[in-house]
Amino acid sequence: MQAAAADLHRGISIVTSVPNRPVLSRTVQENEPEFVPAAGLVLGQLPGIPSVASEVDPRGAAWNPLTRLQFATRQAVQVAVAGTLAILVGSLISGQRYYWAVIAAFVSFAGTGTRFDTTRKSLLRVAGTLGGLVAGVVVARLTNGNLFAALAVIVASIFCGNYLMRISYAYMIFFLTIMLSELYALLGQFSDELLLLRLDETAAGAAVGIAVALLVTPVSTRDTIKVVQGSVLAAVADLLGTLHDRALDPGSVSADAVDERVIAADNQLRRLVLVGEPLTRYQIWENRPRAIRRRLTLVANIVATARSLSDAASRLRQPDGELAVEIGKVADLARTAAGPNGDGAAPAAVPVLAGEPLDPSARAITQNLPTQAHAALDRLQALLREIA
Repeated sequence: MQAAAADLHRGISIVTSVPNRPVLSRTVQENEPEFVPAAGLVLGQLPGIPSVASEVDPRGAAWNPLTRLQFATRQAVQVAVAGTLAILVGSLISGQRYYWAVIAAFVSFAGTGTRFDTTRKSLLRVAGTLGGLVAGVVVARLTNGNLFAALAVIVASIFCGNYLMRISYAYMIFFLTIMLSELYALLGQFSDELLLLRLDETAAGAAVGIAVALLVTPVSTRDTIKVVQGSVLAAVADLLGTLHDRALDPGSVSADAVDERVIAADNQLRRLVLVGEPLTRYQIWENRPRAIRRRLTLVANIVATARSLSDAASRLRQPDGELAVEIGKVADLARTAAGPNGDGAAPAAVPVLAGEPLDPSARAITQNLPTQAHAALDRLQALLREIA
């Protein structure tokens, strides 16, 4: 025991002697640049689908004046309409518990941006409530009369609901319903009829949310995918424009500038995968998940190939005018493939036709670096032609 105590004391001394962070002088701390994230953050996290859908025009612009409003205003109108209808429908089911329908309708628009996303979230809420209802009845009867067991179930439900929420919204609602069952049991108000009433009110509120999402300024998921795809290709074109300038004069473009363009293209790809991922699986209604998966794969390969090209071009130490010309050709093709959604300009120094084939005679065979760059350009040009 004495030896163990001595080892423990020595270990604690070592741990406490290590500072939590390096000790910097006051001058260094004051001049330390502020951290700037590569992608815009919302509450410290990467932005979700609403940040993507806000760039897309809703359907029905010809007859619906609400489509001319900003995204936040349109969503506020949707929530107001859904909340009013949920009060009316929920009151018909129960004049005392109608707020469950209002909550279900309100939450349907929280963190969603497209009509498909709202519909999916509403259905997941109903599915989670149904599963939690069955589990809640069983668990509440097993813990009946045992206060500590009921409190343990409540704490475990809170933990599991928050932990699994990122996997599926239905998991959070499932454990939330179990927690409510235990709370009503502790308050002496638990009954099977009460949980069935909650299911009815939740289904009614979800139905109202779906109807409003489909009819009041609906934003199509497929339109959103097209817009974000154009943004990805425009970001790739900007990256190629930066690489074109670096190939002409390696000293004029820093490696940080190239990395910034690469990160911007990766962020646009993340937004595309975020909005397109729900359509990669079969749904209740007709969709083409294989076509969506193939398109997402093509765009991902374009970004990956552009990243590989940037790695090769970043290691250039001497100007390479021939490589710059060919990069300019592919940049022009990327800008053309981006369509009207792209918001940049093709490199003005290389006025060539979009999709002009690369010149094999300009390739250096004896040097590894230009060969790697030209191979990436070949693949990038083929991918852009396929997606265009």
